[in-house]
Amino acid sequence: DLMGMNYADGWSEIWEEIEPIFDNAWKSGQSTMKHDNRLFIKRDGFLEETFFSWAIVPLIGNDGEVVGLYNPCFENTRRTINERRMLTLREMGERVATATTVTGFWPQVQLGLEYNEFDIPFSIIYSVREEYESEVSSLHSGSLLPPSQLAL
Repeated sequence: DLMGMNYADGWSEIWEEIEPIFDNAWKSGQSTMKHDNRLFIKRDGFLEETFFSWAIVPLIGNDGEVVGLYNPCFENTRRTINERRMLTLREMGERVATATTVTGFWPQVQLGLEYNEFDIPFSIIYSVREEYESEVSSLHSGSLLPPSQLAL
């Protein structure tokens, strides 16, 4: 669908971010390459986190001036997000392996979840103990102060 379209129209949701790169290529004739560049592209009516490896390659005419731009682009979203999630699982495994008690286990789980703020922006972790009439819980978010106990 993008073939032959004006860049500003074809990439309207990210144009402000990438326009300086295109301008530089036109003015200086300098190529630019991005690897696994995180871009929010509008798909199905909403912005979606995507990853692309792409380049801007100026096409130089006989007179030495830039006459066009070549923009090869390859989407890497699935691979990049899968790698990020696998690293989260590895981080979680390494952290919880250091816990020597149940009480020490949950803070390590929390730290493991904090490793990936893009896929896990918020978490609630709770543990049930038989010796309490109410359950002891913790609530975690980068923007909230967790209570020390929460009756469920």
